[in-house]
Amino acid sequence: MRLQTVPEQFGEIPTPQQKKSQQWQRLGGSIIMIGSMVLLLPLVLRAPRPDFFVPSTAVLILSTFLLFPLTLFASVTWHELGHLLAGWLVGFRFVLVTFGPLRIAREAGGLRLSLIHTNVVQWQGRALMVPARFGDFRWRRMVLVAGGPLATLLQLLLLLGTNVALRNQEIPYGYGLALLWLLLSAVMLLPATAVPQKIGNIYTDAARFWQLSRGGPALIRQLALTNLVEASLRGVPPAAMDADFVAATLAAPPGSSEALVGHYVAHLQALDRADVAEAADFLDKTLALLQTQPPTQRSPIIFASAAYFAARYGHDLPQAQAWLKLIKPEQYNALALEVEQILLRVRAQLLLLEGKPALAKTAALQSKRLLQQSVDLGSVPFELRLLDDILAAAGDVAPAAQLPLELQPVLTQKRPFFAASARGFVRWTLIVVVGLLLGLGWRQLFPGRAVDAYQQGVAYLEDGQFAAAIPEFDQAIALDDQFAQAYWGRGEAFMALGAYETAVADFNRVVDLHPTTFPSIYVYRAAAYTQLGNYSAAIADYQHLLSLEPEDSLRRLALESIHILQTAE
Repeated sequence: MRLQTVPEQFGEIPTPQQKKSQQWQRLGGSIIMIGSMVLLLPLVLRAPRPDFFVPSTAVLILSTFLLFPLTLFASVTWHELGHLLAGWLVGFRFVLVTFGPLRIAREAGGLRLSLIHTNVVQWQGRALMVPARFGDFRWRRMVLVAGGPLATLLQLLLLLGTNVALRNQEIPYGYGLALLWLLLSAVMLLPATAVPQKIGNIYTDAARFWQLSRGGPALIRQLALTNLVEASLRGVPPAAMDADFVAATLAAPPGSSEALVGHYVAHLQALDRADVAEAADFLDKTLALLQTQPPTQRSPIIFASAAYFAARYGHDLPQAQAWLKLIKPEQYNALALEVEQILLRVRAQLLLLEGKPALAKTAALQSKRLLQQSVDLGSVPFELRLLDDILAAAGDVAPAAQLPLELQPVLTQKRPFFAASARGFVRWTLIVVVGLLLGLGWRQLFPGRAVDAYQQGVAYLEDGQFAAAIPEFDQAIALDDQFAQAYWGRGEAFMALGAYETAVADFNRVVDLHPTTFPSIYVYRAAAYTQLGNYSAAIADYQHLLSLEPEDSLRRLALESIHILQTAE
């Protein structure tokens, strides 16, 4: 039994229409998310918050790189826990949840924590819960979907409330920056989930909620597909799938995901019933529908099924190998373990056809062990039967010690930490750097705080309240240690109080920060030196002022002062 569809029909390059659709999706999604953040960020950054002192710019950048991934991971975790709590409240059954690279799943062998090793530096999340039986359950699904965005919104409100409660209080730097990044993480996460949009073939929580609330024929088809997937996760084998739901997906428009997955489920049903001819027909139709999908959205499982069918029933090794070559490594897959199990079973079938029963048995035994880690309980008896057929065909030969690396499934080969996480590191660095450049640096985070304190200090100076002005300038400098005008104002206050040496220290700081920007600072420092009787230092400042080619009034002042000081000497 041979398939009519061949691997050569799947082009690597997306069609112009697919490219255009993908570009518009990415552009539209980016505009929506950036626009939402632009609206939220000013409100968050201007809100009252506690005060904390940043030791230095280097400490700020280093601690930001460390805290940002931790706070974003915590925010993703909180979001997914919101989904889980909502699902539990409506009586849904837990299947799995991922927090970044961590996965907690109810597998065939029990509850287990594991690592999604394909990319350990990323912050995606997924919560999967299913009802106990077939059904619409629309309002319950809406509660489940809304749980995540509501949790993120609650996080945002709680953090804003905490900041308001601690406003103007001094807190340790680490706590202050953690509060700030938790708040910003919520701001970044909320538009990504609470704004209705489609990213690739995945809908955001808000888009899914909107679909459920609207209803209509499209939703009926989607719920039919959802019910089939949920049934398999609950433990319903392919042959026992609800016929009405399968029929509803088969009748879906050809370009829809419902039609694609529905035909694939029908293929599995036929294979589970040992109807090879019907299985081939539905797999051919599935592959035909898959050709309309962009290359980045083509399911590796379908290619693997084509490879298995070509090897098992077509006895065509070259074609089976060609199908496997179409599978590309993924950056992230919450069901990576389930995919790996199927690919090992397919590889075992190909090895059997190659005349390598020992390696085939090794691959089949590895696949069988992975079945204990599968959350797709309905596929377990089906997969066991296929694997037992392979093991029986391999005969009594002893299995090989291990499967060579080149025979491991390309989709799930473990790569070195940095290779597996390179894209995550780049994205992480880019977000932090862009954040700092766009206003997440210290002075931009608190644009009003240092300025407000400085302006109050200036007001005290103008009123002659020099002692009262100094604490205000101290506060401005604590909030922004690069605030040159605050050092200048404090120096003036110390001058007025007769603390000339302290005034010189503050003026020195202004000169260090801006050696040429403020020519008149040399007049102030020269005046302080004059009061201290250090005429040579004062003359040097006036001469430096002249080298900056100041305006005429400052030039005349410098020349007259130099003459007077030289005479005094």
